[in-house]
Amino acid sequence: MLASQVRKAETSVDVAGFLARLNGETPRGRILLEAGLLEDLLRGAILRRLSRNKSSDELFGEKRVLGLTVLAKYSHALALIGDHELAALKLFADARNKIAHSWKTDFTDPEVQRLAEKMQIINVLGESSVEPHQRCFARLDYFGAFMTEELLNRFSAMPPTAFVGGVFLTSLVVDPKTGNRTKKVSTPK
Repeated sequence: MLASQVRKAETSVDVAGFLARLNGETPRGRILLEAGLLEDLLRGAILRRLSRNKSSDELFGEKRVLGLTVLAKYSHALALIGDHELAALKLFADARNKIAHSWKTDFTDPEVQRLAEKMQIINVLGESSVEPHQRCFARLDYFGAFMTEELLNRFSAMPPTAFVGGVFLTSLVVDPKTGNRTKKVSTPK
């Protein structure tokens, strides 16, 4: 898939289909799906900020597997997400990785619970009255679901902002005896 196709796909996410699929999943599956969609949204938004060429496709296209943390850092560097969102996405990614990479890890795991508690961006009303594993899942799940909605809305309205002007060097001939140079240039296609 070319970068331009990824950009187009990013704005046509089937939210109703995603939510229907999400509602049929196990708690563990929900976190994995939410993280996957967050990765897709961030990748698509990054590509909208970059020139549509082979390099952007090689760096961020569909064949390039970059995790949620790396995509969040690039998104933050491009001012697509804020400081609090970056911090929360990194913690969410860490929790997702713990859940995804060990069949034994679930929401009762103290490390996953610690990561969920550190997500200062989310507060679930009444969370102190539920069991720690339920609180952990609720914090991760609400963040994942609502962050996908937030980013989808934000990025759908975002115009592409890549610089597309300029004159670029295509060939250079230098005479070492005189220092004279002849250059050829072209404009981007």
